[in-house]
Amino acid sequence: MILYYCPGEGFGHLIRAKAVLHTFGILSHNVIIVSQNTFIDRIFEHTAYQHEIIPDSVFGHAGLLAQWLEQLMNKYHVKTLFADTFITGIRQEFYHLTKTVDVVYFARILKAEFLPEFLPGKINIQHIYILESLPTYQLKYLHDLGVSTSKLKIEWPQAVTDKMVLANSPYAVAVHSGPLNELLQLIEYTAEILVMKKIVAPILVISPHRLDMESGLIYLNTLYAESYFSNSLFIVTACGFNSMMQASPYAHKHYYIPFARKFDDQYVRAQLYRENC
Repeated sequence: MILYYCPGEGFGHLIRAKAVLHTFGILSHNVIIVSQNTFIDRIFEHTAYQHEIIPDSVFGHAGLLAQWLEQLMNKYHVKTLFADTFITGIRQEFYHLTKTVDVVYFARILKAEFLPEFLPGKINIQHIYILESLPTYQLKYLHDLGVSTSKLKIEWPQAVTDKMVLANSPYAVAVHSGPLNELLQLIEYTAEILVMKKIVAPILVISPHRLDMESGLIYLNTLYAESYFSNSLFIVTACGFNSMMQASPYAHKHYYIPFARKFDDQYVRAQLYRENC
């Protein structure tokens, strides 16, 4: 049994977990998904995947979190732990486990100050999958671990688009599941691009935020924003991992704004994206 460990805010970690499982073809009876994020119910609804929500009472403390995690691993007879972003756990809780754990690590951009000191013998890293272009300091960090690595191109699950939403096409797309003030900035940027290109077209806003939509805006709350990219005039996103990877096949019509994050560095991602696309 695999435990896919993906703590984090918003939709990103969970949607990426779903995509990784899809990419590897891992069946539902072989994995349990674990996060503190209550969006997990929505992300995995209508699927057979089991999931567990980390209690608030343990999430803030590495020792308590490790105890809870170990009980869960024993319950499901977990042999391998898939770790998203944080190689020793979001609070380095893997070091507090009483047994050495086998870890498959999925690496994406992480600020240098959040790359933990690695203690040999505590965690057995079986393999590292690199999900995107990484900065030099992070590549060196991973190389120094002395573990086999390979690049992984995620295959994102697709959904059937809502044809009624697209009735007014052509359209531009603005996508964001982050803070509302950032979404409004992306919508404003999308409108500016339309004016610059001298195009009159509606903006398809894909977001979980409930907005009082102005004229010319179409609202859609879906987990499958990339399903609407191919037929769009252009795409506007922030520089989170999922958005940048999903929009990369459409780099010729992709506009983006990086925002500040605690762990993630969207400014570095934007720079590497420009260099590699």
